[in-house]
Amino acid sequence: MRDAVSTERLTLVRWAPEHRDHLLRLSRDERVTRYVRDGLPWPAEYARRRHEGALEHWERHGFGWRAVEETATGELIGVASAVRRDATADLPAGAVEIGWWVDPPLWGRGLATEIARALRDEAFRTGAPVVAARWIDGNTASGRVITRIGLAHLRSYRDEQDRFLHLHATANPRAGRVRS
Repeated sequence: MRDAVSTERLTLVRWAPEHRDHLLRLSRDERVTRYVRDGLPWPAEYARRRHEGALEHWERHGFGWRAVEETATGELIGVASAVRRDATADLPAGAVEIGWWVDPPLWGRGLATEIARALRDEAFRTGAPVVAARWIDGNTASGRVITRIGLAHLRSYRDEQDRFLHLHATANPRAGRVRS
């Protein structure tokens, strides 16, 4: 994957050590973390571990998290995630799961859709057999984004924290089909 991916309004840059403080800031905002993990703001140590894990993922796989910059200003406005997944009953080996966070003052401007579409397209360009995303019941905004970029509902289930999740995916048009 390339170090930067550009959209009409955004630049998604390779996750780097200097993005740690950006992650710490966003992960402290309960509006951002409401539908992630336990729904609470992340403790600083947990955010640091996730940051380190994102750096390691890039080293291991050549892609991963990205800091989202507004192209016109260079301001960091979000986090984009593309993570390789192991094979499961629902997804083949090499599937890429995508996710995103956008700074709350910028919600409602279509930025999440722009980010998700860029992540999906790059994953397909680089050979991912499937792109997947999950959303937690209640987070209908993310559910709409996922549907808008063409991911189809595979199944809904309860996780270990008894949250109701919805898994969506789509196969790379050049690589095959999603198992159902």
